[in-house]
Parts: sequence; structure tokens; C-alpha cells
Amino acid sequence: MERLLALSRQRSQFVYIQGRRRIGKTELMREVFKGRNAFYFFTGRDTVGEFLQRFSTAVSQDPSCGPYTRLESFDEAIEFIFSRLLPAKDAVILDEFQNFAAINPSSFSRFQMLWDRSGAAGKGMLIACGSMQSLMRDIFEGLKEPLYKRATARLLVDEFTPLTVHALLRTLCGTIEARYFFDLYSVFGGVPFYYALFDAGGLNGKPLRDILSAMVFERSGILYDEGSDIAIEAMGKSNAIFFSLMAAVAAGKTKYNEMLSASGVAPGSMEKYLDQLSGEYGYLRRRMSVFSKKQNTRISRYAFDDNFLSFWFRFVHRNRSMLEIGGGDRLLSLMNEDFLSWQGPVWEKTVIQLLVERNRTGAFGFPFTRIGAHFTQKRDGDIDVVMIDDDKKACAVGECKLNLNACNIPSLVAGLRKNASALPVPVRREYLFSVEPISAKTRDYINKLGDIAALDLRDLLELPGGPPIH
Repeated sequence: MERLLALSRQRSQFVYIQGRRRIGKTELMREVFKGRNAFYFFTGRDTVGEFLQRFSTAVSQDPSCGPYTRLESFDEAIEFIFSRLLPAKDAVILDEFQNFAAINPSSFSRFQMLWDRSGAAGKGMLIACGSMQSLMRDIFEGLKEPLYKRATARLLVDEFTPLTVHALLRTLCGTIEARYFFDLYSVFGGVPFYYALFDAGGLNGKPLRDILSAMVFERSGILYDEGSDIAIEAMGKSNAIFFSLMAAVAAGKTKYNEMLSASGVAPGSMEKYLDQLSGEYGYLRRRMSVFSKKQNTRISRYAFDDNFLSFWFRFVHRNRSMLEIGGGDRLLSLMNEDFLSWQGPVWEKTVIQLLVERNRTGAFGFPFTRIGAHFTQKRDGDIDVVMIDDDKKACAVGECKLNLNACNIPSLVAGLRKNASALPVPVRREYLFSVEPISAKTRDYINKLGDIAALDLRDLLELPGGPPIH
């Protein structure tokens, strides 16, 4: 953003920023333009009259525009952005930009005409933010859209990485154990909004059950309605269908047929809703085998991109009746085994994220060009982690467990090797990944099984730039 801001002093910039809700787009803008001369406007799903009233109020409150500015028409308001705001400001920020289409269907044609006529030839920065990710892409990258190729830059705001969250928690809480980090990260992911709430609520360093009790499982908790608030705000009247699909995924029904059976959605329309959840809203993602070259509905899986939404649908949405009558403490006492079962897939996702970070810095002993899970139709040949070196046409494989010390190691290794033997490229390395610290006894036992490495979360959390992990 600093680089684009410097460029905007020489020639105008039209920047679009995408990222799902709660990810920090607005906070990023506040930080970048703190102390600078910027104009910010949140675009709601208003009528034209409501939009003109709110926009006129925002303009009138800006010192550079005058206290009695009254805009009478939609075209006049958009013209005002280009004729008065852009020349006078370091940046004009239009949040939830995609909502302009609901206010006036010809909005983007108007933006295109004014940008082509005057905006592109001047100076300054016009920033369009949006949380409807596929809509934002369509607006600026769709071949038939008025604003196609008008943007000069695109920013994708994503979650903090696990290493960044770990560093953040160490700053907030001091020294923390690896398991405590994973418990928090498994629930709240890399969304900075949630960690800011811990800080504001004096919950830094508190046990996870205390945080859940205070923020999630009590009706007065600030995140009690988080899942429904996000879904209803984004999806409107269709939220019940989306709810049923997300609840199915949160319950472990991740294959197409499993979701079809669990959700009750009509077969002919489910693909459309899944495409919206994964593309337009960014709440789910379609996972393919790392070896797949084309989409295969029978083999692909669906997973949450947002850890907290997954947790909310698994434990809050499903137990709403209990929570509504004050059963938060009871749910905390009942959820232990179910929570560990839910954490398993989250650990697999976290391992892949950490390996990507370690590989990027050259701190992992098996360099790879692709990474992901391997799926089979009947699940009997699935592998949690496959790292592929396309240059050497070889791969490494890994199995993820919350606690290796409690596993039947011979059976685990035999199963991994059996599944790996069916892969289309030769396997050069094998790994076992554990959240819990691996005991000396377990490590000694694994060392006797041949060329297989055991890594726990503490190993993977070592900062980039350290010695390679072999």
C-alpha cells in the first residue's frame, strides 16, 4: 500500500482489495491512512435515497468538502467522487464496493465512464474493498464487465499464518506451550479480529475453556451469534440452505454425497450453492487430491477456510437449544472427545500451512513445489500430507496425529506405507506429525522403523531461517 500510495502521487491508482469478512481489510486501511488525508465510505445495500442521504452526510462531515453538501442524484454523487474527492485526497476508500450494484444496476458503467474520462488521467488513489470475493473478481476481471482491466492493482487480504499467530500470542501472553497455541489456533485460525477481542476482554493467556465460556458459549458472549451474523449478513434469505450445508461439513460430512444426504438440499441445486460458498463467500473450499489434474466430484472434499466458522457450526449451531437455556458449562464438559475429533482435520490443515512456510525459507529437509492431501474415492488410500518435488519427480508423505505417543506406531506406519505405494511418483521421505510433544520413548521406537521422521508442533514452530528440519 505504501508503494501504491507513492505511485499515486505521480499517476492515479485504482486498487481493489478483496478478502472475506472479519479478515481486517478496513483495519488495514485505517492503519495505512492514519494521519493522512483520506475519505472513507461504507457502501450498504441501500436504496438510492438511503445512499444519497448517507453519502451526503459523510461528505458534509469532511473538512475539505464543506458542511452543507447535498447531493440530489446518484450520478451526481459518483461524479462528486471523481471531481471533488479524488483530486483533494490521498485516497478515496469505498468499502463493500460490490454493493453499488444493488443501489443502482448501472453503477459500474458510471464508474468506468468517469474513470476513463478523468480519473485515470489525474493523481490520487481510488480504493474499492469487498468481502464478496468472487463478485469483486467478476467486477474487475470479468471480460464483459464495465470495469474490466480498469484496476491498476489488486490486493488479497488473507488470514495471518500460523507462525504469525504464534508470534502474536507470544507478544500478548508471553511464553506459551505449543498445545495451547494449537488449541487457540484451531478454533480462531488466523483472523486478527478474534485475537483483538481476547486482548480487549482481558483473556490473554486464559485457558481455552474460559475463553469459550466468556465469548462463545454464553448468550451474552460477543461471539455467540458470530456464525449466524456472518452468514445472514452475506446470504440473506437463502441462509437456511447454506446453514445446512455448512453444518454438514462441520459434522465431518465432507464428500458430495455425504453432504447431499445430511443437508437435504435438492441434488440439482447443491452444486450451485457449494460454488457460492467456496467462490462468492469464501467460507468453504473445494479440496482436490494433490495429484488431481481435473475436478472430480466423487473424490473431492469440502472444508472450511475459516476455523471459527467450522467450530461455530460444529458446537454452537448444533447445540443451540442447550446453550439457549444456559448450558454452556455442560457443553464444555461434554465436548472433549468430539472436540478432539474435530481438531484432527484442522491439524492436517495446520501442518500443511506450517510446511509451506518452512519450505519457503528453505528450512525443510525435503524441498517441494506442491503440497496437499491425497484422496481416494473410498477413503481407504487417503494420505494426510503429500509434498511433491516436480523437478525430481518424487514426493514425501506424512500422517498427522494429535498425539503420536498414544498411537499404535507399527500399524500407523504400515498403513502410510501401503497407501504411499499406490502413488504415481516414488516416495523419498516419510513423516509423522504430532501436536503433543513426542516422548523420547516414542522417538526411539520410530527410529527403529527405518527412514521415517517424527516431528511435533514445537519442531514446526521454530522460526524461519533456522536449521533445516530433516
